[in-house]
Amino acid sequence: EDISTNKRSCYHSLTRAAENLQPAFVNVLVKKTRNSTMVSDSEVEFYQHSGKPGNSVTTILLLGIPVAVAMAAIYSYLVVYVPLIGYINILFLGGYVFGTGYVLSRLAKMGKSRSEKMSFALGCLVGAVGLYAAWLFFFKAIAGENFPLLEYASHPQEVWEIAKAINAEGWWDGGPTGIFGWIVSGLEAATFVLGCGLITMISVDCEVFCERCNHWCEPAATQNLKITEEFATAMEAEGKSAWKHLDILKLPKADLNEYPRFVGEVLTCTGCGNTSAIRLQLLSIVNGENGPEESSKSLPGILLLANDG
Repeated sequence: EDISTNKRSCYHSLTRAAENLQPAFVNVLVKKTRNSTMVSDSEVEFYQHSGKPGNSVTTILLLGIPVAVAMAAIYSYLVVYVPLIGYINILFLGGYVFGTGYVLSRLAKMGKSRSEKMSFALGCLVGAVGLYAAWLFFFKAIAGENFPLLEYASHPQEVWEIAKAINAEGWWDGGPTGIFGWIVSGLEAATFVLGCGLITMISVDCEVFCERCNHWCEPAATQNLKITEEFATAMEAEGKSAWKHLDILKLPKADLNEYPRFVGEVLTCTGCGNTSAIRLQLLSIVNGENGPEESSKSLPGILLLANDG
């Protein structure tokens, strides 16, 4: 895709800045004074979403609800037909929430949602629809042809009565009944609704949006940063909560085989080149089920870069 000369210049300027990421990080937006030579994290500007919902209401509801209903059907039939002890079904519940939540998070980004509250509300709404659908498919899986699913779908009061009867008597030998049955159902409902809401809400936490061009910023360059002995000693004394973005960006370059290390990634608007920022991650090696594996942790806060143009 061709980029105009002005846009190309902004892009290459940003890339060159990202390749250095050295002590005098002059592109950082300083809120208190641009002439300060001793800049701290309290003086720089961090990116914050505008709070605009974009087209997320239409995108999430129109595309997310069918996905949630389909996932609910799969979940319900797995619960009924997979021959596992009932309490193992929590694995199926987790699969539903993370699978549906992932789709909703992609739809939130597609719909350009910059509102955490709106994303959370929409995720919860879709999760609630999925919960209702899961109960319908659950009854269908148990009763078969004796349960007209489409007819009951428009009669929530009757669905509620069936749910009460099942919780009172249980649906498999040794399963939860009475108060315990309601506790299990309540936890399931909360997981459906809040799980989808939370995953949708945090979907764009580490993203930057250009309000001028109305699209998300794209990765432009990355830099691996070495954790020096002095830095490690200081951070061990102060604790991880004391990590400062600017101190991290002053670290020397690291090799790809060095762990732990920080990774600074520059995000830029490829449309205007005026909106750009840096997000940081800590990469380390942890012991996984199959041996050592790489683990990444995003540092809170995305540092805005100044517009030189």
